Amino acid sequence: MIAAYSDHRGIQQLIEGHFPGPARQTAADLGELRRMMTEARVSIVGTLECSTRLVRHLKAVFRLDWASGPTCIVVTRVTYDNLRSLRDVRGDRLHVVWIEEVEETLPKVLETVAPDNPLRAWGIRLLNARSPSLSIARAVRLVCGISPGPPAPPASSVIELVKRARIDPKELSYRWRAEMPLGCTLKQLLSWGVLRWAIRHRNDGTWKEVARAAGIDQQTLRRYSLTLARCSLADAADDPARVARRLDEWLSGVTIR
Repeated sequence: MIAAYSDHRGIQQLIEGHFPGPARQTAADLGELRRMMTEARVSIVGTLECSTRLVRHLKAVFRLDWASGPTCIVVTRVTYDNLRSLRDVRGDRLHVVWIEEVEETLPKVLETVAPDNPLRAWGIRLLNARSPSLSIARAVRLVCGISPGPPAPPASSVIELVKRARIDPKELSYRWRAEMPLGCTLKQLLSWGVLRWAIRHRNDGTWKEVARAAGIDQQTLRRYSLTLARCSLADAADDPARVARRLDEWLSGVTIR
């Protein structure tokens, strides 16, 4: 999860445009932001004026002088006063994005400090909200890439998921409908997981090789991109943030509150 706070509506809209949906939670004030940081590891703070008070608060919340802790991205204007207020912050966990460069810079910083994975963030929130049985929780973790360990290719079919989750197919079908009342099929979630994994591993080989590693053929992968992300594989690889935004929108639409 990424926590976000802004004291300016225009900057808030900029932030929401680059990181929409269930992977982001917006704080109403700095006090709520502090509470969110018990779970979030990254926060985006938008402001026109980086006052001494605000910087002092950020240093306290994010422990920016420490060697480790949460990451803070500040979106603000290029002004002498803002430069002066931020220059005394030590450490490499503060990233400043100037409003004048936000379109180009914010996506790059987000990809560096919080590789965009809306499916994982959504899965965590789903588990917290639903409290499913152990077998279904295990299936959700596998589908959404929450399980610990190396980033192996996700299950490409329900049959493969059944094997990995160690659950009877009939039990999975019944419990999933009963415990996960979502506006989508399990197969659709698996398809999204495979598509995002393939895009992230595009540099590991040709599309044919990446598709084979994911357990499908290239034609199926191409179809996933066209039907789910609404773009070609080439466009998806060139602009993975576009695919993440589309996934975010889709997840928001299928989540039944």
